[in-house]
Amino acid sequence: MNTYPYFDEAAGGLRFAAMLDALDSLPPGSVVLLHPCCHNPTGTDLTAEQWRATLRGAAAA
Repeated sequence: MNTYPYFDEAAGGLRFAAMLDALDSLPPGSVVLLHPCCHNPTGTDLTAEQWRATLRGAAAA
């Protein structure tokens, strides 16, 4: 099991580009568990457009 970048504590925001890069680099057949909303403990959620980009990347894998 591995983790992927999500939250930047220093900047107080989502590390979306780093998250996508990590997901894009996964080997074929990988299983990913995404927390869809109300991320605990940050409360930071992806926007609708960020979800679309994330799902496009997953579909291309």
